[in-house]
Amino acid sequence: MRILRDFKCGCGCITERFVDADTAYFPCYKCGANAEKMISVATIRLDGTDPDFPTAYGRWATIREKRHRQRKS
Repeated sequence: MRILRDFKCGCGCITERFVDADTAYFPCYKCGANAEKMISVATIRLDGTDPDFPTAYGRWATIREKRHRQRKS
């Protein structure tokens, strides 16, 4: 299975690559040295339909009301 990973080289270059899950190193495209796999935080986006998360729910409700008003007119 191939996944998207971030790699950082000693020269400071950071790059994203689709690699096999067990790949720990990737050649740097600038200097050719081995770039190490970085541990990065996953991005999570709430859909807004759960009232347990009030800011996301409020944003979702506002957008829904605007769309509803536009469809009526």
